[in-house]
Amino acid sequence: MLCAHSYDYLKDEGDGYIFKQKELSSLRNLRYLECFGANISGHLKHLLPKLMWLSWRHCPRKFMGTDLYLRILVIPDLSWSSVSETWGGWSQIRTRNSLKVLDLRCCDGLIKTPDFSKYSSLERLILEECTNLVEIDPSIDINTVKLRQRIGRPMKLVFLNFGSCEGLEKLLDSLGNRRSLAELDLSETRITELPDTIRNVKKLARLDLSCIGFIEQPHTIGNLKTLVGLDLSCTGITELPYIIGNLKKLARLYLSCIGITELLDTIGNLKKLAELDLSEA
Repeated sequence: MLCAHSYDYLKDEGDGYIFKQKELSSLRNLRYLECFGANISGHLKHLLPKLMWLSWRHCPRKFMGTDLYLRILVIPDLSWSSVSETWGGWSQIRTRNSLKVLDLRCCDGLIKTPDFSKYSSLERLILEECTNLVEIDPSIDINTVKLRQRIGRPMKLVFLNFGSCEGLEKLLDSLGNRRSLAELDLSETRITELPDTIRNVKKLARLDLSCIGFIEQPHTIGNLKTLVGLDLSCTGITELPYIIGNLKKLARLYLSCIGITELLDTIGNLKKLAELDLSEA
């Protein structure tokens, strides 16, 4: 494990500590690298062959290295960084389809998600509190025929977090192609409607729609028969859709701070319901 913290970036981003090729060349067994606010420079192709976790919080907006091949990288944590969708690292950092988790929370420079077509092994994507994010790149749907021909296999995304992406208003209709998706967090976004295709997400167990103001056609939720947890707190819903009684696996239902005046009889069909929050409803 190697840690290098540079706080100079708070004064003038890019003036913090810079890892150079010579410094990293002898660290062939390094598995975890933490470079808080630092940068990496030089031609980096044959460095860090065993690195699995790169914690690079407060990463500068300019990537100074070239051809950084992290063969077995599993987790890059770029949270609280100045990266954007055009950040140089997206093209210069490569892996051997080993990436499982990509943490981009609180990256205010992201207006659009980056191109995910290189990350077919990605399972957990965290975009929480990317407050300027307004667009999702179509490459997140790596089940499309064109992209599958390019990379050879679909992305098996399990966890997708857009929580507190205050500028996000629309999901791709192709969300229904994410059949492996188990958790979806859309809390505190501007999304008002779930695409009809969401009914095709056969493994979705947790859906967080809290604090999104208003949901059009909430009956769509009733088609998500694998749901175990559903959060509708602080939404504009005034009446639960009748079809919610179809959610036979639902164990946790959060309805705090909404305007419903009575519960439907069909809620009695939720035999596995163990937790019901109606505080301030």
